[in-house]
Amino acid sequence: MAVETEPETQMTAPSTSSVGRTARVLTVGAPIVAVLPTGPEPMDAVSTCRFAVGGAEVNLAIGLARLGIAVDYIGRVGDDPLGAMVLDRLRNAGIGCEGVVVDADRATDLYLREWLPDGMRRPLYYRTGTAGAALCPDDLGRWIETGNGAVGFAAIDLVHLTGITPALGISASAAVRAVIDAARAADMPISLDPNHRPRLWSAEAARPVLVEMARAATLLMLSTEDAEVLFGPGLGVDAVIDAAHGLGPALVVFKAGADGAVVSDGRRSVGVPALRVDDAVDPVGAGDAFDAGFIAGWLRGDDLETSGRLGAQAAAAVIRRPGEHEI
Repeated sequence: MAVETEPETQMTAPSTSSVGRTARVLTVGAPIVAVLPTGPEPMDAVSTCRFAVGGAEVNLAIGLARLGIAVDYIGRVGDDPLGAMVLDRLRNAGIGCEGVVVDADRATDLYLREWLPDGMRRPLYYRTGTAGAALCPDDLGRWIETGNGAVGFAAIDLVHLTGITPALGISASAAVRAVIDAARAADMPISLDPNHRPRLWSAEAARPVLVEMARAATLLMLSTEDAEVLFGPGLGVDAVIDAAHGLGPALVVFKAGADGAVVSDGRRSVGVPALRVDDAVDPVGAGDAFDAGFIAGWLRGDDLETSGRLGAQAAAAVIRRPGEHEI
């Protein structure tokens, strides 16, 4: 890993601290409720389970809110107990939910997160024909055009997206495209975590969509798996970062799990070590937590290394508890 040591120059973040206003992030996604076994056993042998509200965008929103960033969420849930659970969780975290549509005709997205005896987790998705898959441009068009009370699109400092939402189908993909177009028209920064989910779509199907999204992003945060989808296997860290910048993002975060992360502004790369966690319980949500920590630091005007360290701390906190974002 090549890490330069000269004095840092960084891309300016859209910080609002100078005008006395808390930075505000808008994220668009499909909330999901996870059914989690309480022990490591195959799902068909489980006797007790618990519920957790999740989804990459939900996890990030809650992480940002905990770190003092204002967040608004656009998405769809069903008019059912799971949808009510999602809304309660978001509202209790202080997240703006005026953009969440309650769908009377479709169920809230659900997945079973199997905990296998070898410690691995395996997701079993139930997302076909769900409320999340029915997200459409009209859902966010009304919010973008009219605002939601005191908060409108013009008051947002960053839009965060993932590659999970467009994987849900034509309607959800069109909604993502609509918010990208609106953000670009407003010259608003976009952050993207590709978050490729092979159980939702293949690498071949995902690649052109994720590349297009990355070209619109100011900040691209990707994992080793995402890098393989976007650029092919076998690339080293420096090559991945160069390829990522080549798509257009001014700021790139390459997350390599236990090997830490590298942050680049195109002029300088900074290595961020992962924190050792001896009591790790559940790795799910760690990448989303890292994203939240990094974005929070960046929006506050922290340098790349400080923002990266905050991301690593947030990720380490999450993996100590079962669930998506519990700390």
